[in-house]
Amino acid sequence: MVRPLGTVARTKAEHLLYAHWKPPAVANETKCGRATAYRWNQRIQMYRTIDIPYAQSAGRPRRITTAAKEWLLEYHARRPWAYQDELAIALEEEWGIMVSQPTICRVLKDSKISRKKGQRVGQKRNLELRVE
Repeated sequence: MVRPLGTVARTKAEHLLYAHWKPPAVANETKCGRATAYRWNQRIQMYRTIDIPYAQSAGRPRRITTAAKEWLLEYHARRPWAYQDELAIALEEEWGIMVSQPTICRVLKDSKISRKKGQRVGQKRNLELRVE
């Protein structure tokens, strides 16, 4: 197994590539593979560094926007007895965003709101009071 290159060698290779050295010469100087030197050269041309920048938004964008999430949390604070499917219906009526119950559960969980408290309150209230 190939051992990883140290930070000193990586930094030296980066400086040499900035100085327009050819990748084979950089590979010989830093004792790394030619493919690695070519890959670093390509990254310097693309990103101005040998490290790949962190991708901020990986994956699918969230369906619930931050404004809709804040509204949902305020709505839940006013009505802690509301079930999660009722929260989904309210979100659809107010914002036009259709989401499932697990998505609502995930939003509440990310905000550190447990559903047990809401379930306990919701089971004690009758349907007429819950609709208000």
